[in-house]
Amino acid sequence: MEGKLPNAKVENNYYIEGNQLIIKKGKTGLVVNEEKLKEEIIQAIKSTETNVIQIPCEQSIVESIDIEKIHNEIYKEPENAYIEETEEMQVHPEVNGIDFAISIEEAKELLQEEKEEYTIPLKITEPEVTLMELGKEAFPEQLAKFSTRYDASNKNRSNNLELSSEKIDGTIVLPGEIFSYNQIVGERTIAAGYKEAAVYENGKVVDGIGGGICQLSSTLYNAVLYANLEIVSRSNHRFLTSYVDAGRDATVSWGTIDFKFKNSRKYPIKVTSKVSNGIVTVEIYGIQEPEEYDVELRSEILEEIPYQVNYIEDDTLQKGVEQIEQMGTNGAKSVTYKILKKDGIEVSREEISRDTYSALDRIIRKGTKEP
Repeated sequence: MEGKLPNAKVENNYYIEGNQLIIKKGKTGLVVNEEKLKEEIIQAIKSTETNVIQIPCEQSIVESIDIEKIHNEIYKEPENAYIEETEEMQVHPEVNGIDFAISIEEAKELLQEEKEEYTIPLKITEPEVTLMELGKEAFPEQLAKFSTRYDASNKNRSNNLELSSEKIDGTIVLPGEIFSYNQIVGERTIAAGYKEAAVYENGKVVDGIGGGICQLSSTLYNAVLYANLEIVSRSNHRFLTSYVDAGRDATVSWGTIDFKFKNSRKYPIKVTSKVSNGIVTVEIYGIQEPEEYDVELRSEILEEIPYQVNYIEDDTLQKGVEQIEQMGTNGAKSVTYKILKKDGIEVSREEISRDTYSALDRIIRKGTKEP
């Protein structure tokens, strides 16, 4: 809910871009009072009347940036990758050495400036041997693959897909490590090369910076499910998408909504991503474990939500003339299952999400200009 609030609180964020640490200052804003909302829901359940619950919100102040905490989280000593042949193969990935190229005191001074974004130079020390150099020895098998289609003639959307794809391509996720889409891709800005393309905003299709990158996060989400990895954080779009079925999408928004998954397997995995000729493809490679399953995803529409027709008076059009500004699409309520099979026999069935997609109103401009 907080991700969809107007004037929602944005937490402090940081990500690494090449040899720079980018710190984005958060913004004070609205958060949901969870305890109060819980009480309201319980009261509504007990009541025999139909209730509309007003979501209780409150202002929340963003804490100051803790540069020492950030330094401790990113600091690493360089380590070479290697494979240890024991009873069970052990894959030890390389570790890049990462440290501030300036002192903590100098970093603190930088943060004294009143800015929305801070850049701290990093000192990256590369190890002599990497997992990529070990090649197929470290990632011999394809664990999952998923593709979606896009309109290659839409140059801006294609550009955004290609940029975000380059960011996640080749990402290695260690056992127990959490992959954050926002942290890997970074903020979608003009300076980063992103362009305006269609996004949903306030019930309309409008142009926004980075439009289209949710198709990549949705493609990745499906690949992750097929690889039978653990989903940490995933949200559906407000409206149905054209590139995946209901319940199979994963929306993202910088600072509020993220897609995260955990490598719940025993060995490291590598994510590859390619955007070309109207097809987005995400593959996940690793080492197969003794107990592997075939994964089947099944989505069902529980209810269809019909769209409304809204008329807007337009004095630039002649009376009797109507122009469709937005076609409108129905919404839906859906449920999605992940089914594990062994030798064609169903072993388990898990409900992974129940999603509601609003109807996108049809908007028609109606002329009022006298002949």
